[in-house]
Amino acid sequence: MDRAQQRKRSAEEGLENLKKRIASAKQTHEADEKAAQEAEAAAVPLKAEAEKTRAAYLAARDVADNKRTGAEQAKGALYRLVAARQVANLTESPDPPEAGEPN
Repeated sequence: MDRAQQRKRSAEEGLENLKKRIASAKQTHEADEKAAQEAEAAAVPLKAEAEKTRAAYLAARDVADNKRTGAEQAKGALYRLVAARQVANLTESPDPPEAGEPN
């Protein structure tokens, strides 16, 4: 009988230990769940801010692309004007360059 009582006591202790571990796991799970909900709630404004920042970046990139395109067009127009002026200067020059002479 002593053996049966020892097994019974061991099983009861094991059961109590298991109940304590289950209660601890439940508390840990609840704490983790609460932390996850808080983290998700904190992420919402950060996500909105990230979307605003991305939109501002895309808008700024578009403005820069437009300005770059305008600058390239202006540079092309300037080069054409300079080239036209040089041609005009050559045709109006009283001493046109002779063949074989550099400008």
